[in-house]
Amino acid sequence: MKKILLYAVGCVVIVVCVVCYFAFTQTRELQECKSEQDKISGCVEKEYDENGILESEFPYKNDERHGVQKVYYESGRLKYEIPYKYGKEHGVTKVYYENGNLMYEIPYKNDMQHGVEKEYYKNGNLKLETPYENDEKHGVEKGYYENGNLEYEIPFESNISHGTAKGYYENRNIKYEIPFENGEQHGVEKWYYENGNLEYEIPFDNGKRHGIAKGYYENEKLKYEIPFDNGKRHGIAKGYYENGNLQAQVTYENGSVLSGVCGDGKEIPNIQGLGYREGIGSQISETCKE
Repeated sequence: MKKILLYAVGCVVIVVCVVCYFAFTQTRELQECKSEQDKISGCVEKEYDENGILESEFPYKNDERHGVQKVYYESGRLKYEIPYKYGKEHGVTKVYYENGNLMYEIPYKNDMQHGVEKEYYKNGNLKLETPYENDEKHGVEKGYYENGNLEYEIPFESNISHGTAKGYYENRNIKYEIPFENGEQHGVEKWYYENGNLEYEIPFDNGKRHGIAKGYYENEKLKYEIPFDNGKRHGIAKGYYENGNLQAQVTYENGSVLSGVCGDGKEIPNIQGLGYREGIGSQISETCKE
């Protein structure tokens, strides 16, 4: 009987100690800064709006921000929280929509982004994830449609795009492929129709168009071919009707138009010196009839 009584008393003592500990901890957590000395020993600086509603909380220790900073919406819901360790952001910063769902997660290590930053749609689905290493993008950044399907992916090395960026339609078919080398386009950029057929392709060399760009109809027949030299149109560009017949050809030299003729040999007027966006396309359409 005595043993049972001693055991019961011991349990009560433990419970009381635990309750006291948590009460003490809560008291310390809620202790509001009253002086600069408080910021050294540890306290929470609180800011209120004109109606007395809590707007933010800033924890301090050793006169530096230390702990989780919190900012609130007018509704009282948490807007964002930023963890600090002796004055530096350290841990996962979180930002919330007013409905309470997570908007961002941003990991920090010693004041630098380090880890995978994540952004979410308002419904809670993942929108974007970007890997960081020592405050630089490093790895494959991925964006998502609201339904969860992958929208695009871009590889990075030390904050520079390096590798093949890819985009996708919502039906998951490939939309584009763009190769990068040390931040510059290098290789053949390709765009696709939603059915998966190639729409056009453009060769790049160290960031400049170089080679023959080609466009295609949705039925995969050739639509046009345009030669580029060091970023400028240079040579004979050709356009085709969907049945495969030649529509027109235009001669370029260092980006400037020299002449143009329709597929039937008819000369295209008033195109010398023009660029495509300055009217060549309309001149071809008006002059060259199938």
